[in-house]
Amino acid sequence: MTGEYVVLHGATALAIPLKKGQAMEIEFTPEDDMLINWTASDSEEIWFEAKLTVKAGFTLLESTDQAIADRLVFLLNAARSLNPEFLSETGTYNCDCRVMFERHWGWGTSSTLISNIAWWADVDPYELNKMVAKGSGYDIACARAESALLFRLTEEGPDVMPVEFYPWFHHHLLFVYLGRKQDTNIEIDAFLRKNPEFIPSMEEISEISEMLYQTRDLDEFIEGISRHEDLMGALLCRPPLKADLFPDFDGTIKSLGAWGGDFAMAVSNDSERMMREFFTEKGYPVHFTWDEIIL
Repeated sequence: MTGEYVVLHGATALAIPLKKGQAMEIEFTPEDDMLINWTASDSEEIWFEAKLTVKAGFTLLESTDQAIADRLVFLLNAARSLNPEFLSETGTYNCDCRVMFERHWGWGTSSTLISNIAWWADVDPYELNKMVAKGSGYDIACARAESALLFRLTEEGPDVMPVEFYPWFHHHLLFVYLGRKQDTNIEIDAFLRKNPEFIPSMEEISEISEMLYQTRDLDEFIEGISRHEDLMGALLCRPPLKADLFPDFDGTIKSLGAWGGDFAMAVSNDSERMMREFFTEKGYPVHFTWDEIIL
């Protein structure tokens, strides 16, 4: 929810896990060969299949998507480098990964897969994440979290503090699907070229992160979100989402994750019905309330 980008330099981020996630089921059959049959599906269809051989490393035999298969092989080989005993038993592994929502919504599909593979391989998910991704790991923390959390990177590693966050005004929040998928790694590369010494807003963003989950005042919440967007807009040299797409919205709008990405959070004194009507009329008919998606 907060601290995007600057969390990489030690700012405190407020993050919230979702009700809908990703399940991975493994069925093992002892055999002479060592194979993995991988299937991935979402709420609508099977969207990826692959067959791999398991020997000194993981090698792709066939797949329905080369780029996704290459990424999967990379993940599995990274997991084995952390635990050489991973998948050392001879046989066939049938792996069924099911995303419990439409996968183009995003919602941490990559980070949850990393977490699930780490769990399967009995390795540290943060260590695996560092090997295969460029993010802070806040989404790894969310993958198995049971509540909202404050996340901060320290010299010793991730500092994760669960917090209670269920604002009484949650019905004044709406999560809107924008369908503007960004490549998170590209966004992170661009941001990491900035020197953290020239990010004076980091401390204020950390303060906003802590204020938002504690306040019981809707107007203070709106003010904090607006200030966060202004700080990040100045840092990224980009207009905040509200100014860019929804200048006539009566409230504030927060980019979620990488700017220009899949979802945004709208906050207003207006009713849920009025907010839904506003975004539907603007051409964004997919939106969710807090209770529909937040864990």
